[in-house]
Amino acid sequence: MAETPLPFHAERYELAGGAAVTSLTPLSAADAATLGPMFASIDPWARLGLTASAMTAFLNGGGDGALRYRIGVGGALAGAVVVRPHWLAGPYLATLGLVPRCQRQRLGHSVMGWLEAEARRAGARNVWLCVSAFNDAAIGLYRSCGFEHVADLDDLIKDGERESFMRKRLAAAKAG
Repeated sequence: MAETPLPFHAERYELAGGAAVTSLTPLSAADAATLGPMFASIDPWARLGLTASAMTAFLNGGGDGALRYRIGVGGALAGAVVVRPHWLAGPYLATLGLVPRCQRQRLGHSVMGWLEAEARRAGARNVWLCVSAFNDAAIGLYRSCGFEHVADLDDLIKDGERESFMRKRLAAAKAG
């Protein structure tokens, strides 16, 4: 019998929901090179002034402890999710980005369901994220997944812009 990997450490995840098979696999440099310019050209990243090179470098990673996954739908590149698995008593969602053709198809809900399931497997008490206050679609997604506003963070990424710090509290693990 195969041993179950630690939370956030499988080489491949199959996600529930949607008509096509949605999977998470490690994000490659080629994926980052494709997604970096694409993400930089759409909001929230375009409005925040993040360049294609900055987005590509972030997606490529480098010593920040975050895990980067390729979101695939039917084998095609659909986006990326970046998670810091160990933050404030739970994981922090650093980025969830979907290419425009894959938005509004419940893929975000599938990824958020995966994130919460892995957090619960890890015994986390919280799941955290920051979202641009102008990003109504993302805020709606996160609220529908049970996240609550915790604080406003003015001028965090760009002067004159506000980020909404959000948390989902998970039920405390029961002592066995």
